[in-house]
Amino acid sequence: MEDNDVKIFTAGNKSSDHDSTDLDIRVLAEELKRNMANGNAAKAKELGKKLAGFTPDCDELNDELKAILSDRSVTNDLKLQLRILMVFAAENTLFRLLPPLVAATASDALYDKLRRQEYDFYENVAGGTSFTFYYLAVKKDDVNKAIGESFAMLCNADNNAVIRYLGQQTFALMCAQIESMIADYAFEK
Repeated sequence: MEDNDVKIFTAGNKSSDHDSTDLDIRVLAEELKRNMANGNAAKAKELGKKLAGFTPDCDELNDELKAILSDRSVTNDLKLQLRILMVFAAENTLFRLLPPLVAATASDALYDKLRRQEYDFYENVAGGTSFTFYYLAVKKDDVNKAIGESFAMLCNADNNAVIRYLGQQTFALMCAQIESMIADYAFEK
């Protein structure tokens, strides 16, 4: 064995690692300060709290979403899965359209309100596996189809085309409503 065959691992220069961490924290602090000053943080908190109140039966849903969710004799289990899907659509849309810090602020406000006011539902969302299936679905080419399939599977109705369609439409219409809400809030870039 020659000296050239021996590789020595070094963890890097400790002071430069420390300096980059300090820089990251400073950048984050500046971004937070900017979002508080321009009103984005307050708007994001308000949006998150509003989204926490969205249920399959709420009046704040747009007409298309109300139409697809109304006049159905659905079980409480199906309504629970619809609500979980609505929360997932909210989180997915927030992080897809807003800057990361603003999206995180809105998401935190959403979950904080759920935790404080609907703890059992919050625990179901936080401790459940539904989001795992939905996160996998949004990575597919046909997101809405994959979401509908995941929704039907979570409802134990894999072969039910009506339930798949309900999941697809709920996700698509919920995302569209949240996109519209985000536009109305006019977040600063």
